[in-house]
Amino acid sequence: MEIVTTPIRLGIPVGEESADTVVVTQSDIQASGQPLLDDVLRPIPGFNTFRRSSSMVTAPADDPEAQGVTLRGIGPGGASRALVLYDSIPVNDAFGGWIYWDEIPAANLERIEIVNGAVPIWGSGAEGGVINLIPQHAIGNGVQIGTYYATRNTVGNSIQAGWQIGAFQLEFDNGTFNTDGYDIVAPANRGPIDHNSSSFHVLNGGRIRFKPNDDLTLFVGGHYYEENRDLGTPF
Repeated sequence: MEIVTTPIRLGIPVGEESADTVVVTQSDIQASGQPLLDDVLRPIPGFNTFRRSSSMVTAPADDPEAQGVTLRGIGPGGASRALVLYDSIPVNDAFGGWIYWDEIPAANLERIEIVNGAVPIWGSGAEGGVINLIPQHAIGNGVQIGTYYATRNTVGNSIQAGWQIGAFQLEFDNGTFNTDGYDIVAPANRGPIDHNSSSFHVLNGGRIRFKPNDDLTLFVGGHYYEENRDLGTPF
């Protein structure tokens, strides 16, 4: 993990302004052993979410406020006070500011920059700081595949592919996560309807980038996310 001090945003000088920045590399993400982004970031000093449990067991649709994020303890309510960017685009929910962590492909990130504290260049949405998620971008033609297996039949896969056609770069990424889960009810309290809290997540994304020269880059992209959580009961 690297700690740097930066006075710029996207190469734009901001005079004497500076901020402490923690950089989490792809190697750090892999070494964490965590499949979901909020669990990767949890050991970072000052980072916290409004719940104590992982997003792996917290369904966003059931409790979206629990997906919110704080930096340095700023923003104790339901709304986040930290700005989260993916590929320079804000991913905070427009209504409450929370983050759908499962929808961010952690395995395909190049690095994460956590800027602690408010810096004027990031605007009013970054009172607590900024979490800048910088994805890996395919260069030329190639495919990168990753997979892992863990206890409780937990399986994860990631794919990143790129095709270069002149000044156009076509990219595709995919991530899947599946686990049989565990019984979340204490043995003494289990009934006939209680069983393992299995979960299946799939994320597909694509990007078209046009880079005619070093000074101009145009791109359009998006992701489609789907999940199926059992939550330990058929009801």
